[in-house]
Amino acid sequence: MPMWRAGNNSGSRGITLLEVLVVLTLIALMGGVVFPAVTAGLDTLRLKSTADRLANTFRYARERALRRQTVCQVTVDPARRVVEFEDLGAGAYRRSWDLPQEIMLRPGAASSAPTPERARAFVFPPDGGTPQIGLTLANARGRTASVEFDLLSALPRVRMSP
Repeated sequence: MPMWRAGNNSGSRGITLLEVLVVLTLIALMGGVVFPAVTAGLDTLRLKSTADRLANTFRYARERALRRQTVCQVTVDPARRVVEFEDLGAGAYRRSWDLPQEIMLRPGAASSAPTPERARAFVFPPDGGTPQIGLTLANARGRTASVEFDLLSALPRVRMSP
C-alpha cells in the first residue's frame, strides 16, 4: 500500500532565494508607505495628550482653589519646557511636569509665530473665577491644539485643528 506524502510532491524542500527577496521587497515597500502615516498619527496623539494634560492641570487648579479656599497658580514656561502647579496657600503644595520636546507653544490660535521665551502664570482665586486662558500648542507637522476656558461651564477645553 503506497504512503501519501503531505505537502508538495515535486521534491522541493524549501523556498528559493528569489522568493525570499521578493517577500522582503514587498515588506519594505509596505513599511515605506505605512511608516509616515503612523508617525503622523503618533505626533497628533502626543499633541492631543499634552493639550489634555494642560487642560486637566488648569481644571485641577480651579477645583483645588474652590475646595480649599486658597489661591492656586499654573505657570507655563516655554523656555524651561515645564508646566508648574502651585497652591499658594499655607500648604505650599507644588507639582510640575515637562512639555514634550516636539510640542511648541504659540501665542494664540490665529498666530503662527513662536512665543517669546517667557513664562505665563495663570492665577485661580478661591471664588471660582477663571483667568483668561488662550494657549495654543503646535507640533512639527503644523497641527495645533488650543486650550481655552469655556465661559458657560468655566472649565478648560481642548480644540484640535483640522
